[in-house]
Amino acid sequence: SEVLEIDFGGRLGLSATPQRYGDVEGTKKIMDFFGGIVHRFSLKDAITAGRLCQYNYFGHPVPLSDTEMDLWQELTVKINRAFARGSRGNQKPIISKSTEILIFQRSRVIKNAEAKIPLAGNILEQNYRPGDRWLVYCEDREQLQRAVKEIRSRGLSCDQYYSYMESDRSATLDKFVRFGGILVAIRCLDEGVDIPEISHAIILA
Repeated sequence: SEVLEIDFGGRLGLSATPQRYGDVEGTKKIMDFFGGIVHRFSLKDAITAGRLCQYNYFGHPVPLSDTEMDLWQELTVKINRAFARGSRGNQKPIISKSTEILIFQRSRVIKNAEAKIPLAGNILEQNYRPGDRWLVYCEDREQLQRAVKEIRSRGLSCDQYYSYMESDRSATLDKFVRFGGILVAIRCLDEGVDIPEISHAIILA
């Protein structure tokens, strides 16, 4: 916020999320500083411009386990209570740090739902063909290990890719690009790794 008080003269901001979720005050400061949103570039625009490929998106709903549902409901009650007693700006709730943590914990219940792993195995077993390049994008190292175990239990080979892996990440990517296969990864999309050769992706995260 203090940086936004400096007069820089001309300025330009680029963001996928210019509106800060639950932060009316922070969003207003950003919009005031940059003069509002002057241009939007949507996914459709990016595909038309040739910056993104055409793709088909298939959603696969999965149920939460009884334990996961209990935790989800418990966290939802806590979040609702936090919102009820929290402060507001322009009639909208201002999300405190403690409430953010609760929301993050609840989102992890969904991101790490147990039923996602066998579903991913089923999709690969039924659809993977030699020469394909499948990316399986996981939430964290634990989910990655479970996905790798599931995939290999179905007689399919796969490689792993993550930021702090001990083996050579560039060699792993090169092998994937040249020969195809299944690459189980975390964080690579966040880091902006560009792999145009990918033919399919399963987003577990």
